[in-house]
Amino acid sequence: MFTIKTKWLITTLLISWLAPTLLRAQQQELMIDINKDFIDKYGHFSDGKTFGKKSYYYRGAEPFETVSSPNFQANFRPGQKDLIVLPMEEKQFWIKVTFLNSTPMDQTIYLFSDFSFTRELSIYDQKLLRTMRHEDYLQKRILELPIKSNSNRTFYIKIQSYGSQRQSFTYWKNKDAVFDDIIQLKQNYGVVISIFSMSLLFSVLLWASYRSVIYLYYSIYLICYGIFATVGWGVYPIPYTDYLANLTGMLSSIAGTLFSIQFLNLRGRLKKLIIIVLIIFVFNVICIYFDLFLSSKTLHISLFLGLLILLFTSIYVYFKEKEQHVGIYILAYGTLITAVIIQIMMWQGMIDFVSGKIMFYGAAIENILMLIAIGGKIYKTEKARYHSYRQLQKVFYRHQLSAMEQGKELEMTMPVGSGKACIISFDIAG
Repeated sequence: MFTIKTKWLITTLLISWLAPTLLRAQQQELMIDINKDFIDKYGHFSDGKTFGKKSYYYRGAEPFETVSSPNFQANFRPGQKDLIVLPMEEKQFWIKVTFLNSTPMDQTIYLFSDFSFTRELSIYDQKLLRTMRHEDYLQKRILELPIKSNSNRTFYIKIQSYGSQRQSFTYWKNKDAVFDDIIQLKQNYGVVISIFSMSLLFSVLLWASYRSVIYLYYSIYLICYGIFATVGWGVYPIPYTDYLANLTGMLSSIAGTLFSIQFLNLRGRLKKLIIIVLIIFVFNVICIYFDLFLSSKTLHISLFLGLLILLFTSIYVYFKEKEQHVGIYILAYGTLITAVIIQIMMWQGMIDFVSGKIMFYGAAIENILMLIAIGGKIYKTEKARYHSYRQLQKVFYRHQLSAMEQGKELEMTMPVGSGKACIISFDIAG
């Protein structure tokens, strides 16, 4: 007879021996049926799927030969959400996915990646099929995955990224639909970049007219964020997009913060508080040069906190001063900040992922609203200036005011030197 301790030991050994086999058997059940799984719960065909819940992932830098070996499969974990999003702990992770074709005809699935911040995306079967790199533009981010009739095929996808650790691709059955999606992405990019260009032209004209640093800061913000959006859309083949995205993203935040200090006329403790936020942003820029991965991890946190502080500061200023242009500023920057926060929450897996372009759409709306806010501030300034001018007309002569409008000092509008004059005087004594 076995003792209880012996039975427990035998059971433990059996479980340890059978666990990899049982897990592999369970994993084979997680397959994407290409004839059923592209149909949604309403019975309609739905293209561009992520299938995170029918995929497996593993975080680590092991090569393909290791992760594809039979004994390694127990290290893969099933995805918990439709889009696989992981904490930023490793620079590389693997996704394993199996497609089932139960029909007597060969079929093809198309993998499409629209996320240009991913440094490298490699797809393996028995060997390397293809590697997509960060400088590839949208049309080069499509890969055909043929599935033979009455069979299944497993792919291993390696994702190397110094930024967000998330699934950066979707699966499609219709190749024409992929190209339609690319066309739509380009059209959306065209609309957003046109709004940025319009705002930039307006800001440059204001800076040329008023020579005020506030419009220079906003112009720099627009240029940096425009480059950031261009990199994020992947329309053009730009090398080292992850470095450029982090750099321009943080520079736009710095320029936007400097603009906000001037626009809100911050003084005292409020200004010092925003300067602390500014220092954090500058630290992130420096960090990009030394460690891009660390910079990407701290970027989301610093942006999240910094933008919230800026928003609450503007709300405080509005309730204190009750200025209309500050209220429009809150609406404008609030739109951008909300979009950025939603985007960060999506990238961190805190909410369901919908799009990687939400922060760009939010920035486009912010541009339009901010132009209204800038116009409101200019109107207020010019109104106050006109009122002051009307009051000065009661004190100074017209030729003096004209001279001062041309930039001359008050003293230069007064006659100096010797000359003849006629004086009329009255003796009113007594």
